[in-house]
Amino acid sequence: MKPRQVTQLGRCLVRFFQEYLPSLRGLSRHTIHSYRDSLVLFLHFAARDAGHPIEVLEIADVKADRVERFLTFLEADRHNGIATRNTRLAALHTFVRFVIADHPEHIEALQHVLGIPFKRGARVTPVEYLETVEIAALLDSIDRSTRPGSAITHCSP
Repeated sequence: MKPRQVTQLGRCLVRFFQEYLPSLRGLSRHTIHSYRDSLVLFLHFAARDAGHPIEVLEIADVKADRVERFLTFLEADRHNGIATRNTRLAALHTFVRFVIADHPEHIEALQHVLGIPFKRGARVTPVEYLETVEIAALLDSIDRSTRPGSAITHCSP
């Protein structure tokens, strides 16, 4: 049986995780693990989508339409929320930028991947902060003649 050749994609993945993320970007191991998990999910999806094993995937298999199907799969089949979907897309964007730097011959196809936008979703209402005058009024409303915290006078805005 003929031994399989290491693909360009395989070489890029090794350098991405062993050199680029930890050394050149200085990312934490938690972020690197998140990127790893995202790319593993994508590679499994891409292999199924392309109809061949992961180990023969090439850079050309990282296509915008495949990435879009992957993101749909995350939301529809895995029931991931928008934040998780966007995290996975951020990891793919980072990897694609890395690949473009080493393999500019793939720039056109990979630019389409970079063009996939993050999804905007329902956002949690923003945290409201007190202004300095409001904090002062709140602190001034404390009745310091009693035990701490036992009585607060009414404070008006």
